[in-house]
Amino acid sequence: MKILTERQKQVLAFLRGKSWTSPTEIGRSVWGEGHHSASASPVCKRLVQLGALERNEMGHYRWPVGYI
Repeated sequence: MKILTERQKQVLAFLRGKSWTSPTEIGRSVWGEGHHSASASPVCKRLVQLGALERNEMGHYRWPVGYI
């Protein structure tokens, strides 16, 4: 199993229980107003590769249904 980075853990904690969320909202909510999609997208894309997040056609992210 892959060890998650601190940033990945922060994103997962923020998204737990939320519906589809934009990378801009993720970046601003997790790391502050100066951050946006450029901060969150690479972290989220890696989490998608690991199977920890889903990404929809609009580029928004959420926990996979049934993921614990």
